[in-house]
Amino acid sequence: MRDLVQRLVSKKLFDFKYSQELIGEYTCEVTQDTARMNELVRQLSDALPRLLVSKGGARACCHLIAHGTAKDRKSMVKALKGKVLESLCHDSGHLGVMRLVEVTDDTVLVQKSLLEELCPKGTNEPPQYTASGAPSLPLRAHSFRP
Repeated sequence: MRDLVQRLVSKKLFDFKYSQELIGEYTCEVTQDTARMNELVRQLSDALPRLLVSKGGARACCHLIAHGTAKDRKSMVKALKGKVLESLCHDSGHLGVMRLVEVTDDTVLVQKSLLEELCPKGTNEPPQYTASGAPSLPLRAHSFRP
């Protein structure tokens, strides 16, 4: 199985569901072997957004994120930058993003690279909408007289 996964990784065949399932099964098998996991982390850290589109790929990403070093996680965050919302829309992709946010120690990097993508530009608050779907107007200070 190792040779098959190495061929898939060397040819960068991450977009196919069966290859993602094989990589997910392989990472579950080799979690105890530190050398193999470190090798996989180095090879797959840039392919994180492409792996998050299936359940097996998300499982593989969660294992890779957990076993990676701080430098590896930083490269994973940078690879995911600009694709967070797309990854969160997949059935299992949110698991990898949550794992990355949970395990990464650099909160400033996570905030600037991942979480700011979810908020609209220029505001820290999500937009408010009325029942009809139109954006609501900001609240103004009113002077009330009894």
